[in-house]
Amino acid sequence: MNNLLSVCFVLVLVEGILTSCNINGNSGSSSSSEKKHEKCRDCEGEGYLYYECDYCYGEGYTTRICRTCGGDHEMICPRCDGEKYEKGICVFCDGKGHSDDCWHCKSKGCLTCLVCRGTGVNLGTTCQVCYGNQIVVCDVCKGTGQAICTACQQKGYMDVLCRLCHGRIFVECEDCDSRGKEHVYCNRCDGDGYYKKECSNCNGKGEIEV
Repeated sequence: MNNLLSVCFVLVLVEGILTSCNINGNSGSSSSSEKKHEKCRDCEGEGYLYYECDYCYGEGYTTRICRTCGGDHEMICPRCDGEKYEKGICVFCDGKGHSDDCWHCKSKGCLTCLVCRGTGVNLGTTCQVCYGNQIVVCDVCKGTGQAICTACQQKGYMDVLCRLCHGRIFVECEDCDSRGKEHVYCNRCDGDGYYKKECSNCNGKGEIEV
């Protein structure tokens, strides 16, 4: 009987020891697995650090000599192409190059031959001016019945002083605003003025273990 009680006591004691070991082991593993994290102070949790572009110095663009004016601040006048004058519609004929009515022949296009006085015969023979037709072509309208505009020489337009450059040929360069230089998009930072790099403190995670 005493031996049986001794055996039972030993078993209970062993079970208690094993239970205690399991509890301690589990608590140790849980404490080791529950690691704390905090936001990385270097990158403020973003995982990246930002650096000013060393090519455009944070501007997002670089400058170069203007390709339009070559740095001269001026460009050839686009209105007259450097000709000083531009074409304006003739105010005398409204751009037609002629008037509607010929004053010389009354818009008929022909006149009575003055040599044979409209008879077709001169000195007993056929008139050598009108060739017997009694009429001749009007020398003013050339038979059209419309008088040629002498102001524009039948062109329909007149050369007037350019209203943009006023005869100077050059005007201020529009592409560079007369600075002689133009802005060029920075390809190194894509126009942002900065570039980002992975934070070495948190390896781009934004958090560090403590």
